[in-house]
Amino acid sequence: TPEELLQKVVETMQRPFQYVAWELTMEDYDEETEDYQAEAEADEEIEEEEEEEEENEDRIKEKRRHLGDTKHFCPVFLKENFILQPGSTEEAAKYREKIYYFSSPEAKEKFLEHPEEYVAH
Repeated sequence: TPEELLQKVVETMQRPFQYVAWELTMEDYDEETEDYQAEAEADEEIEEEEEEEEENEDRIKEKRRHLGDTKHFCPVFLKENFILQPGSTEEAAKYREKIYYFSSPEAKEKFLEHPEEYVAH
């Protein structure tokens, strides 16, 4: 039908502009850690006058900023079961420049297939 054809065309045209989730490997995780450390060092140089406590708080906030909406909990388990299940760093994916941890490989696969269903908009 014309409506189905229109829907297919719209989906095909929008696909290149959509965010894609990908599996986070240990190399990616190490790279993220190095980036956090570099940002923390840059912050230290800029804010040398401020107290040490405030610098520590800034570093903690900076690390949390890069985690997904559910922090270290599995977004798939939360959406499907309404329970906060801690995720594993071994089962991680990146979506929209944020890191998400998952409770199982199956949960990670579900997220990778349709990440927009499991994140806040």
